[in-house]
Amino acid sequence: MPYLLTTNEVARRLSVVPLTIYRLTKRGLLRPRRIGRLLRFEEADVERFLREETTHGLGKGDAA
Repeated sequence: MPYLLTTNEVARRLSVVPLTIYRLTKRGLLRPRRIGRLLRFEEADVERFLREETTHGLGKGDAA
């Protein structure tokens, strides 16, 4: 079973505010798992996102 992170935990890992995590989710850059009304993120997905974004970057015009 994968380790699931809360929105706040993901925000801390990415050094952003939780609102940014919701925006990244809406844009399809992070894929959440829904548990009722709660969003949870697989740790592996967050690590993948970090690797991809440090390689490609969001760019100033694309900031979430």
